[in-house]
Amino acid sequence: MKTEQKIKHSPLCLAIYNELKTNHVGIENAISMENLALYFGISTRCLRHFLSEIRTSSDLEICVLSGNAGYYCATCREEYKQANKRLYNQAFSILRAARANERKANLHNQGKITDIESEFSEFFKSFMEEN
Repeated sequence: MKTEQKIKHSPLCLAIYNELKTNHVGIENAISMENLALYFGISTRCLRHFLSEIRTSSDLEICVLSGNAGYYCATCREEYKQANKRLYNQAFSILRAARANERKANLHNQGKITDIESEFSEFFKSFMEEN
């Protein structure tokens, strides 16, 4: 008999998640990272770790989004689409910067990643997996 292994979240992580899904539903109820960290008495760096865990966990099913107003739970498809558009723009911006670094490094003999696919294969595979 195969035992299903479930990801365990810390009580603080679950408390942050519950706070967001209870009191910060919809962009109009967003809370800034600073205020959320202050509410829980933790640093913004620590909060970032928990938010990343919440946002990528398949166990915690409510979409936690972010925007200029702060963090909140989606109330409609439009909020989710807008937040994802922002995430994709950020991701592509970072990828463009990485590619520019590769080109510049090649021009000035600063080094070269010769086989980016093998270098980052585990990273790329993680995007193809369903959580």
